[in-house]
Amino acid sequence: EVIMFLRELIANYANLRIPILQRLSETITDIQQSRVLRGCLWLFGEYAEETELIESVVASLVAAMKPFPLVAEESKSEGKKSDAAKEESKKDGKKPTPVAAKVTTKTVVLADGTYATQNVYEKGASDETAAADGSKDGKKKSQLRSLVIGGDFLLSAMVGVSLTKLVLKKQGLAPGLKNEVLLVLVNMYKLVKGHACGGERCDSALRLTQCIRLMVGNCGSPLADSHLAASELMKAEWASTQGRTQLAKVLELASQNSEWALGTEAEVEEKSVGPDECIVFRQLRERKGGGAVGASMEDDDDFRVARGASIASQAAADGALFAERLAKVQQMTGLADPVYVEAFLQVHSFDLVLELLMINRTTETLQNVLVELSTQGDLKLVDRPTGVTLAPGQQVMVHASIKVASTETGIIFGYVTYEKKSAADKECTVLNELHVDILDYIERAWIGELAFRTMWSEFEWENKININTSISEVGAFLEHIMRNTNMSIVGRSYKKGSDKKDQKKGKLTAEDVQDMLKEAVGIKTLIETSSFVAVNLYAKSIFGEDALANISIEKLPDGKLTGSVRIRSRTQGIALSLGDRITIVQRGVQGGKQK
Repeated sequence: EVIMFLRELIANYANLRIPILQRLSETITDIQQSRVLRGCLWLFGEYAEETELIESVVASLVAAMKPFPLVAEESKSEGKKSDAAKEESKKDGKKPTPVAAKVTTKTVVLADGTYATQNVYEKGASDETAAADGSKDGKKKSQLRSLVIGGDFLLSAMVGVSLTKLVLKKQGLAPGLKNEVLLVLVNMYKLVKGHACGGERCDSALRLTQCIRLMVGNCGSPLADSHLAASELMKAEWASTQGRTQLAKVLELASQNSEWALGTEAEVEEKSVGPDECIVFRQLRERKGGGAVGASMEDDDDFRVARGASIASQAAADGALFAERLAKVQQMTGLADPVYVEAFLQVHSFDLVLELLMINRTTETLQNVLVELSTQGDLKLVDRPTGVTLAPGQQVMVHASIKVASTETGIIFGYVTYEKKSAADKECTVLNELHVDILDYIERAWIGELAFRTMWSEFEWENKININTSISEVGAFLEHIMRNTNMSIVGRSYKKGSDKKDQKKGKLTAEDVQDMLKEAVGIKTLIETSSFVAVNLYAKSIFGEDALANISIEKLPDGKLTGSVRIRSRTQGIALSLGDRITIVQRGVQGGKQK
């Protein structure tokens, strides 16, 4: 984070470049991380232009790579010695066998959600011994040299490129310093070439070969025509300001994308009430007389206005509420069955209320009509429906209470039993399965990119869903998935534009999704100008479970969309449930339009 901030300062403020780069050159030996070192080296090669600064940076880098030669430390025996063997070697006066440094390759997640490999250098016993010997000799070896010797090829290539660019910028550099730079390049080339994971054809070896060619040609040595053309091409590329131009675009895009995280949310106006104002309790108000009734009606009007509804639109609101409730009613038995059952599942945070409407479709009286329910998943049946007696054509509403423990796809199933006077035994009818919608437990939430990458690397459960849809537009498919999963873009505030009074808590509307994509300038540009886009999404359940998703979409030449959706979570249930949800909603699209 610090080097990224310094990079932005150097790019935007020319008057601060010299002191910042001078200070970095003085502290280059104290930096421990390879990524930070690579950032500093790129800044040196791109922005160091003054003569004194170039000489200082080159001298600091060459001093950090000493002593020469650079030789890879190989292990002479496998495994670690036992304590007894170490004691024996000490008694005999022999030094313990050095253990080579360990380079571990691990998978990391980049800012755009894609995967990349990273080499992690771990010190071995030989490093510790070398450090001890160096301290005895009064010389301290830098971490830069240790990383290069340990096999960090990318850092080796970066050191070579930066030194070569600096030497090409300063033509009047001392010959002795040029020879030392060439010695550093040759040592690193031999180190990469002889490494078990390197070779002549690895990227770092090729890049170091180009640097050596440029250094030899710069010193006046004759080169073949092919090498000379390659050298001139490389000089022209490094002399251009293409790197600075690309960095300016990146910084501009980052500033636009971070606007939401900087607190651009609308401020909520607080209503102040005087200390001497009376508090009116509508339930305790006297309703005798016309005046009291009128005052009560005014309070009811205020309540409706606070809810976002007026008296004229109250009937329409009631109709919309009834239509929404009616759409969630599920038929549990057939119309020709003796007992017709309808179910309406109402969600109250951690509790589910199941309303069952039972209608006697026969001409006989049915006794002991009872609905037996069972659950699958993290659902616990608290209150079971009670048994009733139904006259011919009579309908009765019974209720059942269910407790929810986690965000996992739950299923409610069972059967209804009843007795007839004409039948000796009980009869039963199997009910249809009732699936609990996971969307009722997923709420939109906000998270930063750094926290997203940290959780992505920590979470164990991953569910990968291949994209199979008839939507032909990348933006339309992304909006469809976000709206049907309540997931928001990482780094985007979900509160912006969500000040509607009638909007459900935690629900993502189509307008919110469009606003997010409109504000995400980088993603919007990718959608409009390229055939591939990768987006990170985040949501949180009411139980505090984090749900991470990475959508990678590619538009093929024939117009179809391909790619995958990777979901990660700490628990298995929410990953599988969200995966099932995405599979269902992407198939529920016909003709390229969302339902």
